[in-house]
Amino acid sequence: MNAATLSFSILLPAFFFSLCFCPRADAISCPRGFITVGATSKEVLTKCGEPASSESWEDARPVGPLMYNSRYGFYTFTIYVPMETWVYNFGPAKFMQTLTFEKGRLIDIKSAGYGY
Repeated sequence: MNAATLSFSILLPAFFFSLCFCPRADAISCPRGFITVGATSKEVLTKCGEPASSESWEDARPVGPLMYNSRYGFYTFTIYVPMETWVYNFGPAKFMQTLTFEKGRLIDIKSAGYGY
């Protein structure tokens, strides 16, 4: 076994082992527990409390193929997905967190600078 094969056989498993123990970038610590992507809005309210601010809207998403009708031209069907953004302010020593929900399920967590 040459040196390149030996180092490859040692480094490859070490690399995959290190991936297993990386901290999740899609989680935040709240006063009553951790929240990760995939949590429901009810779980977030229970663990983090009420957000400092929130916004709701519907996201229009085309579904199905693009079709043509001689009377209306090109068209596709659209569904409207309920979306929400909650902002948590954990004080001036911590970053604010912006949580985005789709149909009541957490899909994204972003840091938004220091709180106030």
